[in-house]
Amino acid sequence: SFIDAQIDTVFERLKDSEVLLNEYKQVNKITDLNSISGVYLERLNDLENRVIELEIEEKLLGQLEKLTSKNSSEIAVNNLLPILAGSNFESSLKTSLGDLHMLLLKREEMLFTVTDDNNIVKGIDFQIEIQRSLIIETIKALRAKLSARIIELKSKLKGVETVYYGLPTKELEFARLERLFAINEKYYTMLLEKRIEYQISKEGFVSQNQILEEPRLPDAPIAPQKKMV
Repeated sequence: SFIDAQIDTVFERLKDSEVLLNEYKQVNKITDLNSISGVYLERLNDLENRVIELEIEEKLLGQLEKLTSKNSSEIAVNNLLPILAGSNFESSLKTSLGDLHMLLLKREEMLFTVTDDNNIVKGIDFQIEIQRSLIIETIKALRAKLSARIIELKSKLKGVETVYYGLPTKELEFARLERLFAINEKYYTMLLEKRIEYQISKEGFVSQNQILEEPRLPDAPIAPQKKMV
């Protein structure tokens, strides 16, 4: 849902930037950037691509933190694991989420024979909270690291732009519009790829539950037993 919402937003920006670019081409009769320094343009594109990648990862970590913060009964680790697939922080969190998954399964198994007030269940709940807190702290540390890296890259990007914007005005405006369109196009394409990766990854995580026999309604009530009463 998060990726789909982002796709809709970016798609609208992509259409707007494409319209602006085409209108500017027609009015000023500019078709390419051959007269503009390709060195700075390539550097700008590299920095922008990296910033986009890090921003997507930072937002995904935010979603992961939000889902992990739910009550233990609402956490579905099978839904969290696909989010990590292919990300740079997969190795940092996969083991911790796996341990949380085992604790949640153990709790479910215990509740078949005892109640929530059982001391063993309370002990498992305590372990779940510790594991969840550990995961949330790890996510926060990763997000802080990503945010610092994004700020650093944006600072470098600003420095390159200062030089790049010293080019002739007409070519500069064309380059700005074309680069805006390229950014939105890359962002949109990347989100589409992320959605496909998530769908493929999600298919690889299946529930460990299996229905052995469908439930059937009894022919007569099981309670109260009239003869016994």
